[in-house]
Amino acid sequence: KLSDGGNLLTDGFVDLSGEFVIPKIFESVIKDTTDLVDENNYYSDGLIRVKQNGLYGFVDKELNIVIPFEYEHASRFENGIASVYKNNKAGFINKYNEPLFKSGFTRSLNFREGLAPVVILDQWGVINTNGDFVIEPKYAGLARPQEGEIIFVENNKLGIMKLDEEVIIPPIYDEISYAVEGIYKFLINNRPGAMDRYGNSIIADVDIDRQYKSIKSNFNFNTPLN
Repeated sequence: KLSDGGNLLTDGFVDLSGEFVIPKIFESVIKDTTDLVDENNYYSDGLIRVKQNGLYGFVDKELNIVIPFEYEHASRFENGIASVYKNNKAGFINKYNEPLFKSGFTRSLNFREGLAPVVILDQWGVINTNGDFVIEPKYAGLARPQEGEIIFVENNKLGIMKLDEEVIIPPIYDEISYAVEGIYKFLINNRPGAMDRYGNSIIADVDIDRQYKSIKSNFNFNTPLN
């Protein structure tokens, strides 16, 4: 980041007393609290994502460089696997910086629930932690799965299907979110709304306008995701 004077700013972390627990020595420390937890944590494997000179790497909590700054983008670790970009190619590494799978991917999202969306020849599919396709690459877009469901794109519209590709919400929405307590939020024809998985409206339009005015889908097909 650049200050108004053009000087490089650095990122660090302080504790509640204001003391630096991670000094301001990195161009950017990825601001995600799950990156700063116990090394056995499910999300980060004890590694902290940092950025230096425009490239991403990982350090441990003693600031030892564990994975060098060589990636154009890197997700946090999940189940010991991180999605990374290098030389405009997407792939996956383990916490020892060893490449996983023979990918040939042009895009990849990090794993969730043991599954990760990837792109081959502009088509989206889903792989498991062995690198095998559980959903063949044939979709215009896929989000990371959640609770056995996955958002997909068809004809520039969004819907939700099960992992066996059974459609549960047809692709007619401009934006849609995964269910929270059984309620899906959506945007269609510039009108926000909320429904249950059977398509029944949950909230009257006037309440939807007030409560979900800023509704956004939880993924973006143009940039890598964390």
